[in-house]
Amino acid sequence: MKPVIAVLWILSIALAVGLTRLADSDGGGSDPSPSFDEAFDAIDPLQRSYLISRSLQDLSADRLPELLEALEVHRMGIENEEVRLVMIAWARFDPLGAYEWAREGPKNWRPTLTDQAVFAWAYHDGPGALRMLEGIEDPELKLRLRSAVVDGWMRSDDKEGATEFIANFPDLKRRGRLFFLLAAEIVMD
Repeated sequence: MKPVIAVLWILSIALAVGLTRLADSDGGGSDPSPSFDEAFDAIDPLQRSYLISRSLQDLSADRLPELLEALEVHRMGIENEEVRLVMIAWARFDPLGAYEWAREGPKNWRPTLTDQAVFAWAYHDGPGALRMLEGIEDPELKLRLRSAVVDGWMRSDDKEGATEFIANFPDLKRRGRLFFLLAAEIVMD
């Protein structure tokens, strides 16, 4: 995916979430969340982002089977950014479960699911995601997932924890690049 498209996608998601919160805060009626099937069936990218974000707002363990069924049915049309939204919503209440499900997911989709599950875990709990990495023995997988941890942690509210982690990064060149990215995240907040 081209960087411009990814940025536009993220901006459309942010706009959809912002509009949802604005609509909810005006005291107007609270429409029920759309079903996961309705959200993943939407064709228009902006409407789809809105519906997916809205359907995930009240995701809980009770609604998880419905979500997993919709993911299986719509798997071929789901974008990486949508997987990230799903994992961020799931990781709010069960990051380990999201990660384990991702690791057992369909083989060709497993790397995307796993990367996004780890990103979401770190977004909600950077130190917890790091502790999970300690149990991974495959060096290539561990390196890839460490990158997802750093990405998720830098985008979280825990900038202090992310800064401390990056400060102890052994590779000086990578540390400098990560500090640059973290500074950009802080400035954009």
